[in-house]
Amino acid sequence: MTPDRRPNELTHRHSRIRFDVKELLRRPYASRGIPAAVLLFSAALLLANRLHLYLCSRIPGIACIPSWPVSLVFARVPPQIGYPNPLHIATGIASLLLLLLALRLLARANYSPQLVTVFGIALILATTLTHGWQFGLTRAAAGLGNMPQDYYQDALQISGPLEFLRGFTDRQPDLAIHSKTHPPGAVLTFFLLQRLVHDPAIITIAIAALASILTALVLVKLLAVVHDCSIAGRTLFLYFLIPSVQIYYAASLDALIAPLVLGSCVILFSNSPKWWGASVLCMLSASFLSFGALFVLPVVAVFEVWQHRRPWRTLLLAACLLLFYAALNTAFGFNYLRSFAIASGLENPDGFRLLAEPANYLMTRVEDVAEVVLFFGPFLSLILLSAVLETGARSPLNRLSLVACGSFLLVLPDWGLSNRRDRACGAVYGSLPRASRRREDRQHGFRRWGFPEACCRRLPPGARHAACGRLLVVSAARRAEVAP
Repeated sequence: MTPDRRPNELTHRHSRIRFDVKELLRRPYASRGIPAAVLLFSAALLLANRLHLYLCSRIPGIACIPSWPVSLVFARVPPQIGYPNPLHIATGIASLLLLLLALRLLARANYSPQLVTVFGIALILATTLTHGWQFGLTRAAAGLGNMPQDYYQDALQISGPLEFLRGFTDRQPDLAIHSKTHPPGAVLTFFLLQRLVHDPAIITIAIAALASILTALVLVKLLAVVHDCSIAGRTLFLYFLIPSVQIYYAASLDALIAPLVLGSCVILFSNSPKWWGASVLCMLSASFLSFGALFVLPVVAVFEVWQHRRPWRTLLLAACLLLFYAALNTAFGFNYLRSFAIASGLENPDGFRLLAEPANYLMTRVEDVAEVVLFFGPFLSLILLSAVLETGARSPLNRLSLVACGSFLLVLPDWGLSNRRDRACGAVYGSLPRASRRREDRQHGFRRWGFPEACCRRLPPGARHAACGRLLVVSAARRAEVAP
């Protein structure tokens, strides 16, 4: 090769690489995009794991986790507990068939949110049952053997809800680890469910169903601000297929907290007194279940200042919180702030962890964010990234989404329990679909798309919402241009 041709070839190679990256973002399900996405995502995780192990071996105070960013993992093979038997495998096959049926019927029904919710609940329960009834459903609510479920076991010791509420701050240090770092609503929820249905497995099903219905109501309401029912239904189904939702909506109380936190944001997009009341009720309920729900207020406040310059609705939510807990303190002697301080002291006996254990604090915050990315997986992460780059912050929902996601990038004080499952499920609210109204850009002469539409246009027909499902290879095989 002559010297004068070499620079031109290098320039051409660099431009080809840039083109391939753009093509990967635009169509991650193309035949060449699938292996590239998998390899890039796997390489990024491996690099992050190696970096974690390198840092933890050299910086005191950082716990080394070989499977980082996953804290606890084991293969379901003998002699491990819960390894799959033929019934579990058959249930897994049935789950795949159910997903195929859902994709076919929902496409015919134009992704009706009601039908999407039914299939969402069915898929969550079906995938959970791949562990069997005992390990999949009963253990999630009540625990098994020497691994009891904290809320459920503490709920069995309650003689009455009012008595428990009155003496909560006094008995808080003696409760199980999850119960004592959460408000009394967490234990009282299991007390109520246990009195209503008794069977722990039915409690798990009830939590999954209630959380799914709440999610559908709130998410469709938010998307209805700028989208029609079909786009809302498609996005809702994609939400149900996110792995963290599939795993934890039938395994954790945080499944209820996530849609309640999301519901607190509805007040920002509605002038209806009915929805204002519903939003306030969501905020009160979420705060009664988890202290972490209070951190949605700064997110709402930043959005309001960005969008409207005046955070009146944030002040309304904060005022309702103050009045609600002032009334509880007056009527039953329950001091929310004191309980919050006790929970913080129990979780952080040496003081604020950022000051007491700065290295460990920073690493666990990074881990929390990394788990969210891990649960998104390679394809949904690429779709999310490309949609953000394409839609930017042009609509109110986009802005709220960016503020919520930004809250994970900041090292916020984590006063509550540092449970990784809380991050995997509860933090889903940070991935609010970036919705913006489809419109013509008259200046540049092309259409701009909101997040749900941008996502749909990147997936092959007939498998548009299998991004986090179990048929990635099957759906990717249907390579075709997406119709406008």
